[in-house]
Amino acid sequence: MTVVQLANFPLREIVTGGQIRVDRLGSLIDRLGGDRRPVCVTPHRDDVGADDIALDPDADLWVMADPQAFELRLADAVRRDPALRQRLAARLHMLAPDILWCEQPFLWPLVASVAEDRATRVVYSGHNVEWRARRDLLTRLGRTAPAVVEQLARMERALIARADLVIACCEADAAGYAAMGATAIVQVPNGADPPVVEDDSDAAALARLRARLDPARPVLAFIGAHYQPNWIGLRDLVVTPMRPGGPLAGFQLLIMGEVCRLYADWLRQTGCTMPNVHALGRVDAATRSAAFRLADGVVLPLTTGGGTNLKTAEALLGPSEVVGTPIAFRGHEERTGAPGVHCVPPDAFAARLAALDLSDRAAIRARAATRRPQVVACSWDAVLAAAAAEPLITAVLRGGR
Repeated sequence: MTVVQLANFPLREIVTGGQIRVDRLGSLIDRLGGDRRPVCVTPHRDDVGADDIALDPDADLWVMADPQAFELRLADAVRRDPALRQRLAARLHMLAPDILWCEQPFLWPLVASVAEDRATRVVYSGHNVEWRARRDLLTRLGRTAPAVVEQLARMERALIARADLVIACCEADAAGYAAMGATAIVQVPNGADPPVVEDDSDAAALARLRARLDPARPVLAFIGAHYQPNWIGLRDLVVTPMRPGGPLAGFQLLIMGEVCRLYADWLRQTGCTMPNVHALGRVDAATRSAAFRLADGVVLPLTTGGGTNLKTAEALLGPSEVVGTPIAFRGHEERTGAPGVHCVPPDAFAARLAALDLSDRAAIRARAATRRPQVVACSWDAVLAAAAAEPLITAVLRGGR
């Protein structure tokens, strides 16, 4: 059973939440006996492989010129380039998929012809209700792009109309897909692995980070990809209140991931200096573990976005207090009452965070240990075990619906 897993990023260097989700769902395909073949259609980037369909730098400039429409332009750029179009067609012909597993709806127009044969089954593995997530982000940015939103909606509806199965991250997304016509829907939330290693392999990283921090001040941590919803919430609810005179001026913050690039852009644009913010950039497992060990609180200040967040599952499995917005806890609503977990609306976020007693690290760790049995279902092991037992998933992967 050949399963072509189509995504808009390669899976050789897995860093972002989207890549992690695609990789873990790929392991689910493997677990259920599928012969998984990843196919990547992507803008120009350094980590592509020989089999990836990647734009050349000139086409990439056009695609990325409009950040709110780059996914739509990606498909257009491939269609306009005879060589890329032929490479994609040849690869799909060679693989002869029994199942097309599509991770993003904006790639559907490039492969829809393969699914004209009704024997080819189609899975839409949604990360968000894409058109709705884009609309909400544009609203948050104070922009409108109705043509972009409508085109995304048309693509998503077309994929759903052909899909034998739709996989949703959470109940809200499942309802959104149902409203678009989906009938066979399974929820597979995002999971995480515990962020702190069980041995002392993070000892050197721990020493390096500890040397940068003031032991008398509470430490917050945030990890995120280069994605506007990550930065907007972090900027508005945490970083800005950390400026002199703000309610969080006495806090320290460790930022991990490519969201640090957006933070650096903000520093250049505003001229601010933030000595208590430490931008670590992309981190290895040891540095991530060390940061979570040192953090008194992990912040999840999301104000827009869809699906469920890997960073929320990761924080819940970690040793710190967890402070997030209702959007951050989408799909984890039943865990907001767990020990050391605080669900706070955006307009009260900084004040509530400032009021927390983060001085007793032993008590923080004890609360995290107490909540562990309540959040173990957030682990990827638990998520994928449940997904492997879903009749709709097993039926599609084994030849039925």
